[in-house]
Amino acid sequence: MAPEQGSAFSDERTAIMLRRLPPKLATEKLLQVLDAIGGGYDFVYMPHDRQKNRNVALAFVNYV
Repeated sequence: MAPEQGSAFSDERTAIMLRRLPPKLATEKLLQVLDAIGGGYDFVYMPHDRQKNRNVALAFVNYV
């Protein structure tokens, strides 16, 4: 059964979650990598653990 146009189950996903990132990866370096593979995103969120001074090994990217 094919999804109907405008249904809640449309396959037009634009957000991804990246997991198992290196703990010392800086947001700026992630942005450089995303730009190198074509860019096209409007939002990137990489949570940071301030106590440990590193990211929490995941990031969310919204593509347009």
